[in-house]
Amino acid sequence: MNAIIRRVVRFNVAATFVALTVVPITADVCVYKPPKVQRICGVIVDPQGAAVPGVQVTIFRGADVIAASTTADAGEFNFEVMEPGKYDLDVTARGFKPARYHLTLLNPTKSCSNALRVEMEAGSVHCAGDTFRETKKPLGRK
Repeated sequence: MNAIIRRVVRFNVAATFVALTVVPITADVCVYKPPKVQRICGVIVDPQGAAVPGVQVTIFRGADVIAASTTADAGEFNFEVMEPGKYDLDVTARGFKPARYHLTLLNPTKSCSNALRVEMEAGSVHCAGDTFRETKKPLGRK
């Protein structure tokens, strides 16, 4: 009986190894330098640069939701978070890939002089550093 069990175990280990080496495994990995900002504000755009209205924007600190809002026609978001620290910016909209970006809030101000620009992509999960950056422009400018 032990010989049969050993053969079955060897076969399962070998089959698992073959399956893992033949089937490509992919993962969405975000590798970018999180921006350091003085205010969590910005604009959500599509790949062509047009503003995206109706985007649910949520700010997390760890697992805690700090604030949430939905973008209007201009695609802008602006949060009154004033405690310095590391945050996550979560953006979701129908027809676009949801994304979560890390950022660090330093020396918070009431002015949005360096707005973030978040480019959404059609489809499922997406994140990359070149689609999330400071524009060095205040809100209301294109």
